[in-house]
Amino acid sequence: DSPPSYPDYAVAQLRELADRPARRFNSRALAIAGFRTIPGDTIATREVLHHIAEHSFRQADDGKWEYKSDRRTMMRDPIKAWDGLARLKCPALFLKAEHSVLKAGLAERMVAVMPRGRLAVVPQSHHHVPLDNPAGLALALREFLDEIG
Repeated sequence: DSPPSYPDYAVAQLRELADRPARRFNSRALAIAGFRTIPGDTIATREVLHHIAEHSFRQADDGKWEYKSDRRTMMRDPIKAWDGLARLKCPALFLKAEHSVLKAGLAERMVAVMPRGRLAVVPQSHHHVPLDNPAGLALALREFLDEIG
């Protein structure tokens, strides 16, 4: 559920987000309560989000609680992968969330240029497909793998 390119403005937004100091919390309970996905749209169950939150923080030397993840992983280089999609020789599955962040028709256009591309729309999901609908994701993967043998 990602675009084939990151234009300069999107790269700048992601860099700004990555460069911004992460929130820090006075207690583990406050950290868990303050956990959010980025982007924030999700229909993951409260239990799934709580489980992820429980494993997403560490206590710093000063006693505050902070995210374990490095925000710099959100940074992207400007890429333009349209030409690369057309060169894919292997079977390729593009997974799109039912409530995708992508512009309408973009996933379909991407798959159309892939020589052996296939699109699977995972129902009941936003951008965080594995969190929102893990069973739907597994089904889409299983169908694709069965199809290609």
